[in-house]
Amino acid sequence: MKSCIAIFSTFVLAACASGAPNLPLGPDQRTAEDGPLAQTEDWKDWGPEENPRAREQGLEGKRLGTAEISAVLRGRVLRGCYPDGTPFAEALDSDGQFYDATNNNQLLGTYTIANNQLCFRYPERAQAGQPDSCFTVFSRGKDLDFYTPDLRSRAATTDCDG
Repeated sequence: MKSCIAIFSTFVLAACASGAPNLPLGPDQRTAEDGPLAQTEDWKDWGPEENPRAREQGLEGKRLGTAEISAVLRGRVLRGCYPDGTPFAEALDSDGQFYDATNNNQLLGTYTIANNQLCFRYPERAQAGQPDSCFTVFSRGKDLDFYTPDLRSRAATTDCDG
């Protein structure tokens, strides 16, 4: 252990003696002689809005708006799979209810299409005080991808072969 510390110390001293560039001082290490910090415009892209915007730019396809989601899904059967490969088929009636199309059309809950998202309300989740399950929808040709609202992960797709 002592030899590791000695070797590390030797490298640090060698770097200082060789004229390695000085690292910039942090705000708490600056003195009046250093002058004021220069302001940059970099801050404009920071914060909670930046990450979703950057993630969206990296996604394939076109993000669908409220009217487009409604036109594509309302009154239709949505067939697809989850990331683990489990298939699903849900019938989205024009009245806002959705059914399990693989299980004798058992009523699963209600859905809404608003604010550029598709949201599902399951009665057991609503009774437990849990929020609706909402998704941002992207279209890739004939396929649809459903992402969590923050665009961090794909929750489902209609492209189960891809």
